[in-house]
Amino acid sequence: MRRCDDGTPQISDRPDVTRIPHECRDQQISCWYRAYTHSALSALWERQGRPHQALHHDQQALALFRAAGHRRGQALALNAIGWEHALLGHHTQAVDCYQHALTLVRDLGDRYGAADILTDLDADAVRAKLRELDQVPPASSS
Repeated sequence: MRRCDDGTPQISDRPDVTRIPHECRDQQISCWYRAYTHSALSALWERQGRPHQALHHDQQALALFRAAGHRRGQALALNAIGWEHALLGHHTQAVDCYQHALTLVRDLGDRYGAADILTDLDADAVRAKLRELDQVPPASSS
């Protein structure tokens, strides 16, 4: 997620609340802010090396972004969930999340978001291959 100097999400990441019926607007904005709060908590847990807790908050963020109808937020949350799964060694789930996030950002026409997700997907593939190689006995020198 791109952020301004003060740490708030950039305008392009904010939902367009002008298209929301007035009676639903407050609830939708509340979901959106709570979702970003869970995303921030996830980042804190990840930095502390606790991917299980980070994953929990990313999943909460995804549910709230879905409730708010914020597709960009859903893509961000799915990418984060994929990253946490990759850190936990759950590579199949990680790839599924990355692919779903990639579909969303491509539908939104977000080329930079797609590049971010593809970078994470590639990093996960490299990490999985390294783990696989670590489990293969070294070749004998004959």
